[in-house]
Amino acid sequence: MPRDCGCLAVTPVHRYVMEPCLQRARQLMMEGKQSMTDIALETGFIHSSHLARNMRCVLSSSPAQICGMSCHRLR
Repeated sequence: MPRDCGCLAVTPVHRYVMEPCLQRARQLMMEGKQSMTDIALETGFIHSSHLARNMRCVLSSSPAQICGMSCHRLR
């Protein structure tokens, strides 16, 4: 059964297609060299909120949480 994230239902096919894009976006966020907009466009999303919405639904983490994780990792 799909998990409902507001207007987005995450199906197994959707997760399969989105996972590599989101993992790449996560990696770029953790590097901290690009803006969210640049990361979104580079990884195939229309804008940063499109990336953030999909990230919360598929990875269950917001961009802020991911950026926070990378900051803690560097300490």
